[in-house]
Amino acid sequence: MEPQYSGGMVLNPELEHGLNGWTPFGDTKLEHEEAEDGNKYIVTSDRSGHQGSFLQKFHLEEEKLYVLSDYTLHITYLQIRKRQVKFQVVDSQGLPFENGKISVKQIQQTFPFGNAVSKFILENKAYQELFLSGFKYSVFDNEMKWYSTEKGSGKVNYSESDTMLEFAKENNILVRGHNILWDDPRFKYTVFENEMKWYSTEKGPGKVNYSESDTMLKFAKENNILVRGHNVLWDDPRYQPSWVKRLPRKDLPLATEKRMKSIMKHYSGQVFHWDVINENLHFSYYEERMGRNSSATFLQMAHQVDQKAIPFLNDYSTIERPSDTCATPAMYLEKIKLIREQGYHGPLGIGLESHFDTPNLPYVRASLDMLASTKLPIWITELDVSRRPKQALYLTQLIKEFHAHPAIHGIIMWGSMSTKGCWKMCFTDKNFSNLPTGNALDNIMKVWRHEGLLGTTDAYGYFNTSLFHGDYEVEIRHTTENYSKIRQLGMEPSDKIQEAHFKFHV
Repeated sequence: MEPQYSGGMVLNPELEHGLNGWTPFGDTKLEHEEAEDGNKYIVTSDRSGHQGSFLQKFHLEEEKLYVLSDYTLHITYLQIRKRQVKFQVVDSQGLPFENGKISVKQIQQTFPFGNAVSKFILENKAYQELFLSGFKYSVFDNEMKWYSTEKGSGKVNYSESDTMLEFAKENNILVRGHNILWDDPRFKYTVFENEMKWYSTEKGPGKVNYSESDTMLKFAKENNILVRGHNVLWDDPRYQPSWVKRLPRKDLPLATEKRMKSIMKHYSGQVFHWDVINENLHFSYYEERMGRNSSATFLQMAHQVDQKAIPFLNDYSTIERPSDTCATPAMYLEKIKLIREQGYHGPLGIGLESHFDTPNLPYVRASLDMLASTKLPIWITELDVSRRPKQALYLTQLIKEFHAHPAIHGIIMWGSMSTKGCWKMCFTDKNFSNLPTGNALDNIMKVWRHEGLLGTTDAYGYFNTSLFHGDYEVEIRHTTENYSKIRQLGMEPSDKIQEAHFKFHV
């Protein structure tokens, strides 16, 4: 991210001129480094305390307003996603061991991060290997949607979503339920692109077939990937099963009730979220036919049928486009308020699809702050960036922005592949070689996993660092003896410094 206002008062904001303008904060040593990709950064070492860092002083004038950018994001990032850890190594006599070599390997990250998949994954081994190198959360593309599962009245068929869900289960992938109504591996989370959607699982009334989504869920479970349920109902008239569109209005309530109970009971306990009423800020198919309180009714029913999964609203343009007045943050808050007034007071999640062109990051941040006032869990559910010259850069900026915001509970990207390619954003080409977006994703994962992190204990036997929340394998190596110790370390969110003590018995 380039500094705003060309750096403003900050001297040498992009570190193009070494350490010019920057001085140590605390007792520490500063060094200027440059990564292979050209990114320049400052390294602090020989710190006497964990607060050792670098600074730049400014003299501010009274009665003038100043704008701060980026700094708050960085501080928030460190506070909510990482924790300080102090390693101590002693010898067999309990004396500090100097120059002990410490390496850290992340086994599992805590922050939920995933990508959508389609049924194409069931027939392509290379696609499976690519996905399993990264995601553990998922959502089905269309296979749970009503037009997929009930293509004729009463003809319910969950075979597609059943197959996909079985795939997810076998790979330990959590599934978001998307949708009921439409209104380390690299990834531990996923969502099925279409396989749970009504038009995929019930192509005729009563002809329910979950075979595809079941197989996909089986794959996910086998690989410890968690799946979001996407989706139960969709409020957009274009995506209703064709037979549902032909139903008399008096028959629609029973059809939606059967749909909800069928898919949600079928996958109860196997998905951790449900997109219950999809895109009901932009559309009102059910409200126009069943009454203004339809969304509240659907959410209440969803919570009764599957109390293990959180029911979600899910919509687009809330943080992507200020010009879309249907789904502004204020409109989203109004919709939640209306649902509460209509009688639904159970658990609820805010789903933000996040289909971006050129992102406006200050607007994104302000919108998230506004939505966070609800204290409800917020998930980025379908993140992508349309094809454009800076697509990979924008994707990187957005993931960092979301990851740094305390109200964001997880990120699912919308980069599933099919025989026709991807919708807006692919991570690889048809031969599964990385595109720039794939490289951007890999670079983010390397940072989150602390790849290449090595440390050396000081004269007092200490090494201080900060780690992203998750589970780690830590190895301490003796510098002269052929001896090492390996321990598991869990980094839970906390303001307290975590201590890890090692003793060499040589």
